[in-house]
Amino acid sequence: MSGSASHSSKGPLLAAAISFAGLAACGDPGIPPNQVQGLVSPDGEWTASAPIEGDPGVWVVTIEDSTGRTVFRDTESGFCGNLNVYWLWDSRNRLWLWNSDDGRTWIYHRFGGEWRAGLWKEGGMADLVLGDAEPPDGLVPEYSGSKAVPSIEASPGQLVLADSGSWFAYRVELPPVCLEIPALGESLRSHAVEGLRGFLELAGESGPASGTGMSSQLDLLHLAEYSEEPSPEGLVCVSMEGFEFSGGAHGITWHRAFIYDTGTGGFVQPLSLLGDSASCEEFRTAVADTLEHRLGAEDNWIEEGTALIPGNYDALLPLPGPSGGIEGFRVFFDPYQVAPYAFGVQEVVVRNRGSETR
Repeated sequence: MSGSASHSSKGPLLAAAISFAGLAACGDPGIPPNQVQGLVSPDGEWTASAPIEGDPGVWVVTIEDSTGRTVFRDTESGFCGNLNVYWLWDSRNRLWLWNSDDGRTWIYHRFGGEWRAGLWKEGGMADLVLGDAEPPDGLVPEYSGSKAVPSIEASPGQLVLADSGSWFAYRVELPPVCLEIPALGESLRSHAVEGLRGFLELAGESGPASGTGMSSQLDLLHLAEYSEEPSPEGLVCVSMEGFEFSGGAHGITWHRAFIYDTGTGGFVQPLSLLGDSASCEEFRTAVADTLEHRLGAEDNWIEEGTALIPGNYDALLPLPGPSGGIEGFRVFFDPYQVAPYAFGVQEVVVRNRGSETR
């Protein structure tokens, strides 16, 4: 077998994810007044604001006195301007800020006549001046509308599942072959619904209202596209590319392969198509060599991510040859599987050295 590697060229799903995120970012999930204008302290002596400055932009917490003179600017915290921050004064004229990017809470207080910034730790700060300081009620935003998890039902002929609310958005697309082979369609539809339910239940439990750090500006997204692939004779191959954003700094992409045997009416375990143990090891070696040539071989990422266990090859697809047999394989490795997140999805194609198999 011989191998070649490339980044995944599938772009529509990522474009859809960016589109969803852009629409969500332009929306208004209930922005409080202090996101639009300065917020005055209870004693009327101080006004807090946080203009976005720089490129790509960070929130800069700014405090002015009653004359309009700037007395403090937080130029060190670096709150990402693409995600929301929320701030409130407490009854002791201390400013609190919640950062939706990482879920951390900051406190700004006067000490020795000067303003200071500090990361608040649950249970109180070590600084004796702050004592048992607690964030004021209402600091962490609530989404407008219900946080109830929506029910998901899919009819036998349904190829698109889509819905959105004040705190979530999802879209799943199934291929037309689901209508041609009802048993295949039922299995893929069940897989899609199970994934959606898990996502929405998790999102409902740990959304912004619970204060666990989910983004308050981007919707929680779940996107999945199932596509029929060119298939060897007797098989119907379907690939699935998914994208999910459930808070934090970035979303995650994942792939899955479904190989349906039209003769038995059941699914085939992808690794079983490789043949005997010697053929499996030859394939694994070709994959690992290809990845090491491209990415390097540090920290055992590739060794562990290409080990011959089913979970590593959930996205393994056979490639059809001119005679209808299998002339090779294509496999996707998702972020964190064979390399750090920054390397993205890795696609490896391995061709048979000899004739077609099966």
